Amino acid sequence: MSEDNDAGKERDETTYVNKTFSLPDSGASVRLEPETIMNINKLAETFERMNLVDYLNNMAKPKRVIALSFAIGIARGLGFVIGMTMVFGLVVVLLGKMIDLPLIGRYIAEIVDIVNEYAGTSSGSGK
Repeated sequence: MSEDNDAGKERDETTYVNKTFSLPDSGASVRLEPETIMNINKLAETFERMNLVDYLNNMAKPKRVIALSFAIGIARGLGFVIGMTMVFGLVVVLLGKMIDLPLIGRYIAEIVDIVNEYAGTSSGSGK
């Protein structure tokens, strides 16, 4: 009797494996389990949080992705240059105020003179 059950299981499994599935007609209604509906809603919320639609839209337009990446790179580079110019200028100003310090004042004055000479101005520190 257990052999019959095993044979029935094998038949059911092969039937399941060989069975083809198709989508229902657009007019047909499909009944889903409440758990399935909850899982679909969770999946939809996850996709919304991931901005999956925006990502897929961007990937469908590679020219737009390239142009956007180029613009972002230009903006980052420009921001870096402006930021470093401001930091370097601040360092030069602070070094200029430290010229009166003993021991290192002379070296700082030389650095400030070199920077000013490169920039085309002279500090007149009397080198």
